[in-house]
Amino acid sequence: RGVSFLKYQDFENDPHPALEYSFKVSLPLAIHGFRDYRGSLNPPIIHRKEAFLDPLHPRYAEYRALTEREEELGLLSRNDIGFKQQWIALLESTGPAPTA
Repeated sequence: RGVSFLKYQDFENDPHPALEYSFKVSLPLAIHGFRDYRGSLNPPIIHRKEAFLDPLHPRYAEYRALTEREEELGLLSRNDIGFKQQWIALLESTGPAPTA
């Protein structure tokens, strides 16, 4: 059991924000770990951003619509899109990216 705290760069405005850092605490042992991606050229990014939000968030529907569009285009069916450079390469190979 544990809890992770994640800090994403420009979460509100970037459709697929990059992870800046994470802090994880494993309970009940209070073991912790810190990962810093701020200097990385290929940080992890998130998809399905609405899953991180309460459905009452003012932009929830916008983020959900982006996820649905990306699903329709088959962009989220790959397992190698969790990092920035792989995501960019996929978008470049398939044409213009959907917008939020």
